[in-house]
Amino acid sequence: MHIATRRRRTPIIPIIPLMDILVILLIFFMLTTTFPEKRESLAIDLPKVTNLPASTKIDQRITLEIAQNNEMRLADAPVNLRGLAGALKKMKAALPDAKIELKADDDVSLQLLLQVWEILTEQGFPIKDVPVRVQVN
Repeated sequence: MHIATRRRRTPIIPIIPLMDILVILLIFFMLTTTFPEKRESLAIDLPKVTNLPASTKIDQRITLEIAQNNEMRLADAPVNLRGLAGALKKMKAALPDAKIELKADDDVSLQLLLQVWEILTEQGFPIKDVPVRVQVN
């Protein structure tokens, strides 16, 4: 018994459409590619520090704390909002170079913070010189 087998055809790959696609891709990449421009640079020799005096002065700040229940403490002494201006005035007279740091709880109202900042500004402590730390519970 003789079984006839079909002869397999060799696959034909159409080259012409593939070349068209490759030419279109080549044109696309040539048109969209940007080449870096040469930039002129200037060589700068920066000075080197050989002897730098060490600064031993540590900036000590007096803490003004505002707790969650709006209790205030200036340098660990309790003070209320009405007496804050007087306490700051006394402290400024005793320590003219003193700096303040405001340490507030995150639940303190914005209105109270603004009142404290206003009092600090009136007593000669500008807001830009008073760092604020907010304690998150």
